[in-house]
Amino acid sequence: MVFIWSYPQDEIIVEKSYYIVFLVYNEAIREEVLSIIRKYNIESYDIVESIINKPRHGEPRLKDDVWPGEGEMLSFICDSSLKEKVKKDIIEFNKNVVHENEIIKLYTSKIEDLVY
Repeated sequence: MVFIWSYPQDEIIVEKSYYIVFLVYNEAIREEVLSIIRKYNIESYDIVESIINKPRHGEPRLKDDVWPGEGEMLSFICDSSLKEKVKKDIIEFNKNVVHENEIIKLYTSKIEDLVY
């Protein structure tokens, strides 16, 4: 990935790999998820509320009378070092869940383009 900042007389190009990290989880554990990303001072993130999902582990969250509740997704952009730290914390968190409905799913993808 290449970020380009333009200034009146010059141009600075910074090349570095960045990733987008998606965390998908039960709405009931939002604070636990936020505490993980706060640990690393991640200040810029997006939360998508009201995801209807059928996870591989745990019960579906279909927002109906049979399967109440919803999932959520939090996403942020980071470098590979931070991605690995968060991944390690998610793995550790998932080892200690009381119920499989509390498992956090983590997806990552290398970013090819980013426009602000």
